[in-house]
Amino acid sequence: MAYVPYADPGLPLALGVRWALDDYLDRHQRQPKVLLMENHGAIALGGTAQEVLNITHMLVKTCRILASSLPAGGPRFLTPEQVERIDRRPDELARRKGFV
Repeated sequence: MAYVPYADPGLPLALGVRWALDDYLDRHQRQPKVLLMENHGAIALGGTAQEVLNITHMLVKTCRILASSLPAGGPRFLTPEQVERIDRRPDELARRKGFV
């Protein structure tokens, strides 16, 4: 996800979105699937309506999991190395293409 800190609507928000997208692309060499804009909401980014819907469903699922973890002390996130390993697994790549 790319994150945009709060900015007033209009040009300040547009510049914040541009910075967040450019920063994400520089760090990950790909476009984000979700853009979170503080106090403005979220945008799912996909090539088709179905992809956008799938991304939105996954974002809602993520939010529910995070919220439900709070009574147990909060989430325990994966390390960057674990995320990278999962992100490159053949089954994960196939799942994203819709083969699994």
